[in-house]
Amino acid sequence: MVDRETFFAAIARHRRASWRVTAACAVAVIVVAIVVAILMAPLLYCLLALGFDLINLVTPAPDLMRWMGGLVDPIFSARTSASGATIVRAGAIAAMPGLTLMAIAALGLRRIWTKSPLFDGGDLPGRTPDRSVLAEERLANVVEEMAIAAGIPAPRVVIVPGGVNAAACGRDQSHVTLLVGDALPGSLDREQLEGAIGHLIASIANGDMTIGLRVTTTLALFALVARAGSSLDDRFAFRQTASLWRVFVAPTSANTIALLGALADPFCDTAARPATTPPVSRGTALTWREWVTMPLMGPVLITGFLCAMVTGFLLQPLIALAWRQRKYMADATAVQLTRDPDALAGALAAMADGPRGIVPWTAHLAVAADPRSESGSLGGGMVPVFPSVEKRTRALARLGAHVASTGSSRMPWPLLMIAGVLGAVLAALMGVVVYLLVIVSAALSGLFTVVPAALLHALLRSLGR
Repeated sequence: MVDRETFFAAIARHRRASWRVTAACAVAVIVVAIVVAILMAPLLYCLLALGFDLINLVTPAPDLMRWMGGLVDPIFSARTSASGATIVRAGAIAAMPGLTLMAIAALGLRRIWTKSPLFDGGDLPGRTPDRSVLAEERLANVVEEMAIAAGIPAPRVVIVPGGVNAAACGRDQSHVTLLVGDALPGSLDREQLEGAIGHLIASIANGDMTIGLRVTTTLALFALVARAGSSLDDRFAFRQTASLWRVFVAPTSANTIALLGALADPFCDTAARPATTPPVSRGTALTWREWVTMPLMGPVLITGFLCAMVTGFLLQPLIALAWRQRKYMADATAVQLTRDPDALAGALAAMADGPRGIVPWTAHLAVAADPRSESGSLGGGMVPVFPSVEKRTRALARLGAHVASTGSSRMPWPLLMIAGVLGAVLAALMGVVVYLLVIVSAALSGLFTVVPAALLHALLRSLGR
C-alpha cells in the first residue's frame, strides 16, 4: 500500500527540506570564508604594509606594520589577558582584506559565467532542432507547451551529442538553454518527453538556475584557492593554475569551459602533463622555487589544503543533500505541469535503459544522472547529487504513478542512529583537523611570512627617514 500525497504537499515538503540544508550550508560557507580570510591575513597585511613602506621612501606614509603589532600585542601578550571583544575585533579586522579579495574573485567568476555559453553567454557546440524531423519538431513543441504551463519564457533548445538525457543551464529564467542529447527525441514517446522536459522546466521555474549559479561560484572560488595552494611546488601545475586566473582578465567561451572542467577537481592537472615535464622529484635540498615560495606556505599552501578538504568533506555533501531535495521538488512540479505522474516515471525508466551522457559541466541540472560520472558544478562528492531512480520512482508512486512498489525508502532507525553517531564523530574530527591546520598555518606564517616582512619593513623604514 502506497501512501498518497498531492503534488502541492510534495513540493512544499521538499522546499522546506531543501532550505533547511541550504541554511546549514550557508552557515558553513560563511565560517569557512572567515577562517580562510584570517589565514590569508598575515600575507595580505604584510604586502599592504610593505607597500606603504615603499611609498614612504618618496612621501610620508602610515606605518601599517607598527599598527598591526599594536593590534595583536594584547592578544598574545603574557602580561594581560585579552577580552572576547578584543579578540573578535582583531579577527574582524584580520579577515577584512581576505573577505574583500574573495568578494572580488566571486564577482569576477560571475562575470566569467556570463561569457560562458553554458550560461547563455555565447554559442554552444550543437544545433537547433530540425523542424523537418518529426521527433525534433515534437521536442520543440513540448518545450513551448511546458514553458507556457509554467508561465516562464520558452528556453532555447540545442541538440548536442549525447545519450538519452537533457539538461538546463543558465543564469535565470530569461537566460536558459536546454541541452538535449541527440538520442533523446527518438527514444521517448510524447508522454515520456513531456515528463522529462517538464522536469527541466520545473527546475527553471523553481529557481534552480539562480541557485546553481551561486553554488558554482562558491565551489569554484574555494577550488581556485585549493589549486593555488597545491601548485606552489610544481612548475607545470603553477603554469596551469596561472592560466586559470588569466580567465579573469580575458574571459572567452573556450577558456570558461576549460575553467569549469578544471575546477571539478582542485588537485587535477587542467591539461595532460607533457612527457618533457615530469612531476617534480624531491631531493634533500630545497630548490630556489621552494625558497621563494616559502613565505606563502602558511597563508596559501595550508589555506588551499584546508579549502580542498572542507569543500570535499563538508560543503559538497551539504550542497548535494540540498540539491537532491530540489530534484524531488522538480519531479513533483513536473507532475503539476503535466498532471500525469506516469509520464516522468516512464521517462526515468526509459533513460535507465540507455546511455545518459550529457555535457558534463551541467550534469547536476540534467533529468537523470549519468551512471559513469557525478561530475559537474557540484562535483563528484561522497553524497550523490541525484536520488536513485528507484527513490524517485517511489516518490512518483505516492503522487499517483502506476509503478511496481519497491519497498520503503526510509532508512531503518538503527542504521539512522548509527549514521547520526558517525556523522557527529566525523564532524568532531573535522573540527580538530581544522583547528590543527589553523595552528600550523599561523606558525608557518609567523616564521616564514611575518618575520621576513618585519625585517624588510625595518630596512625600508630606515631608508625612508
